[in-house]
Amino acid sequence: MKNSPDHNVRHKDGTKVNIKSKNHFLIYHAISVSSKIFWPKEIKLAKKLLESFPNLEFWRDSAVGIFDRKPKSLTAYLTSENLKSLHYKYHSYTKMKDLDFSNRKCYSLEEGKVGDDKTFPRKDKNILDFLRNAEKENKEN
Repeated sequence: MKNSPDHNVRHKDGTKVNIKSKNHFLIYHAISVSSKIFWPKEIKLAKKLLESFPNLEFWRDSAVGIFDRKPKSLTAYLTSENLKSLHYKYHSYTKMKDLDFSNRKCYSLEEGKVGDDKTFPRKDKNILDFLRNAEKENKEN
């Protein structure tokens, strides 16, 4: 598959998987691959998901994060709750990948204090402090 992100998908015996299309890429990265995959159904679901979320790097990097482990079929991604999560993650992913932190401003903090300290009156912490402060106020009046 040309112009696709690198993939490190391997069979259980360690041989590299031959990914033929974007649909195969999505299937190998988004579900737990076993010999029991019903390929026609998964290809159809992959096409549907790739229409909504076409960025393959998104599928490789963060789409699987909505599950504790990879699901057995792409149908798990098409539930209403998981679609909401995918829309949110895809929107976040597309916004975050365009950020450039190389030209950010660097601020230096001053060594000394800026401004005066503010003093606050002490509050009574217990009954004894309350009584002592009441006696002081009575003597002043």
